[in-house]
Amino acid sequence: MSVIGKNITVSLFLGLIYSVVSAMVKPPKAIRACLDPTTAVVTFYMSPGSDACGSFVSYRLYGRDNVISPFQMLFQGGPVGSTLLSAPLPNKKRWELFVSARFACNGIDTLNSDTVFVDDLPPALILLDSVSVDLASQRVVAGWKKAPEADVMGYSVFKVDPGTGNNVLVKDTAGLAYRFLTSTFDSRNPGHKIIIAVFDSCKNGGVLCPPHSPVCATINPAENTQYRCSRKVLLRWTAYVGWLVDHYDIWYASSRDNLFYKAGSVSGDTLQFYHPLPELNYTYTYFVRAHKTAGVGITSTSNVVLFFAADYSRPLKNEVGHASVVSPGFIEVSYTWVPPTPMGFKALLQYRDYYSSPWTTINSNLLAGSGRVLVKNLETAKKRYVFRVLSQNPCGVVYDTSENHISLLLTKTGNIAQWFDYQPYNPNNQQIEERNKQGFTWNPVGGPTSPYFIADTTKAFCYRVVAYKTDGNNNRIDTAYSNEVCLRVYDTTLVPNAFSPEGNNKVFRIVNPNIERGQAIMYIYDRWGGKLWQGEALDGWNGEAMGQPVIHGFYVYKIEVVRFEKKELFQGTLMLLR
Repeated sequence: MSVIGKNITVSLFLGLIYSVVSAMVKPPKAIRACLDPTTAVVTFYMSPGSDACGSFVSYRLYGRDNVISPFQMLFQGGPVGSTLLSAPLPNKKRWELFVSARFACNGIDTLNSDTVFVDDLPPALILLDSVSVDLASQRVVAGWKKAPEADVMGYSVFKVDPGTGNNVLVKDTAGLAYRFLTSTFDSRNPGHKIIIAVFDSCKNGGVLCPPHSPVCATINPAENTQYRCSRKVLLRWTAYVGWLVDHYDIWYASSRDNLFYKAGSVSGDTLQFYHPLPELNYTYTYFVRAHKTAGVGITSTSNVVLFFAADYSRPLKNEVGHASVVSPGFIEVSYTWVPPTPMGFKALLQYRDYYSSPWTTINSNLLAGSGRVLVKNLETAKKRYVFRVLSQNPCGVVYDTSENHISLLLTKTGNIAQWFDYQPYNPNNQQIEERNKQGFTWNPVGGPTSPYFIADTTKAFCYRVVAYKTDGNNNRIDTAYSNEVCLRVYDTTLVPNAFSPEGNNKVFRIVNPNIERGQAIMYIYDRWGGKLWQGEALDGWNGEAMGQPVIHGFYVYKIEVVRFEKKELFQGTLMLLR
């Protein structure tokens, strides 16, 4: 053989070897076989071979449903790069399958994959860690650990239909948590049940885990109508479902600082808590956190619930108008009190000595609106008194007070009359006045500030201080008076023994500059004891009875004098001359 012939032979041999090696020398590799339980169509997943010499014709899928039966061809076709082949099965048994690639480069040989069985085994059970409510978004969140199997495609999240009890698929997810939309689960409503199951690459669903329900907290207004009085709010919640609860923590935040504080803890079998309210008129935000028994760090947080702890409304009006001395020992107190609602509220009128602390209640149930109360048995010539109106809410708790009013006290030392300003009126709106002791007209003589110098102390004059409140137009709208200080001159009551209605001495009356009107009463009787007249002794009797003149003669008189300093009685006979 020539050299040329040898070279040709060698070249042909090497080319044959090269074409065989570069053809489908590796069979397709079986990965898995998945059966659709509804249609009984099997899908065979594989890693395909390669066709370097163009000898590939088709794949053939073979299978059998038991180990003693021969393999039967189920499908033929598919391009060389196919990664899956599908074929209907005559039944839903656990078939054993393999794929054959036709042909090798010689056009005769076939290359077969390894066999696999239809994957119809469900993944193992996996449990939920917890179902909780996100504080910020108030969305329900479910969380779980990663399944231990290698062939896990994801997790099916179900909700339990509360009407039918059926499990409704919410979402298939590859993650380890799912955040529900509020339209799916409203965290404010109790009874949500959440279930998960693992599914593999063949969509085989695992066993459904036991249902979990988050804690749902509520505050029932009907159970908390008395919170203003008890200063407590009752919080209730549903039990966590899914694992045993060791204890519940109750947390709250106040709109005062919006910081959460732990209010307390209760055992796992307790589903309510009374929270003492630190203050009223703030909004309180609550949530409950369940702690799993023997589950370190596993908790579940409830929804948040809000409670506005409104206090009772303040009175529409609560004020003292004046505290005015109206006579020795008597002070008149005017007030205006308008409660926020007609029912349940009370007002108290109180007073105390200016220099002592205990308060005395004068009236424990003032009528609503404007009124006046006469306070008796006071030492108006010696002491100042403080008055106020307290508002009491339906709990019996005083929660509002009027401005204090301090009565005026006028004193005299020698020629000096002095007083303390009336509070809370403007100290510029006061003056000292004088009148003749037996007169009615008061005339301003000094003020507005104390003291006042009395130039002549021999006159039977009385003095008082008047303070007044003004409106925006400087009109007087209220007035308070002090006690009266009267100068004392000679203190002898003169009673005449005769008078003549037609003469110079026309009226039978007494004379004493220290006696004021209303302090002396005169009675006139005839000789047989019949009463003819009664009246003011300072004005006297004009000699008439029932509007007609009586005859001249002798009559009997009786005069009763009742003064702050003393009492006197004068009796005798008088002569009426005509």
